[in-house]
Amino acid sequence: MSVHALDVEHLGLRGAITPYWIDDPEPTLVDPGPSTTLDALAAALERQGVRLGDVRHVVLTHVHLDHAGAAGHIAARAPEAVVWVHEAGAPHMADPERLVASTRRVFGEAHDRLWGEVLPVGAGRIRPLAGSAEAAGAGPPGLRVVPSPGHIAHHLAYLREADGTLFAGDALGIILAEGAPAHPPTPPPGVD
Repeated sequence: MSVHALDVEHLGLRGAITPYWIDDPEPTLVDPGPSTTLDALAAALERQGVRLGDVRHVVLTHVHLDHAGAAGHIAARAPEAVVWVHEAGAPHMADPERLVASTRRVFGEAHDRLWGEVLPVGAGRIRPLAGSAEAAGAGPPGLRVVPSPGHIAHHLAYLREADGTLFAGDALGIILAEGAPAHPPTPPPGVD
């Protein structure tokens, strides 16, 4: 049982978007990325000896399309997969229309090239998670939910206690160039 970083080389950039594959009895993908990297994700999984259809859990730190845009596509290809997401982000996974419209306002004509098509996830396959510290803890198999608002109010991190791996999404910062220091991710205007 191990964790594998799957660099999907978004727009040909190494390290720009990296989903994580947890090779456990219930195979798990953390932050699968946008649908524009779905083929690269499938190829990276195949190098690990698994198919996209083998996924049982898709774990999202938040619903921004660079992290969650492929979730609906994966659910369509993996009939047993469920999607774990903060309760405030769950409606956007079931009906991504407002999320996509908001992203289009920010990225304009580049939206489709960057993020691609976003498919809904059937409501019965979404596992909403509480975002309060009091309710945190239980979540996807083998992972403890850790609320981490800041980049966005509905941000969650996940701790794999078996080995201490923390899937932090955008909570800890971003690295803009190899060898550069981490920078805090800029929160959207709606986050105080």
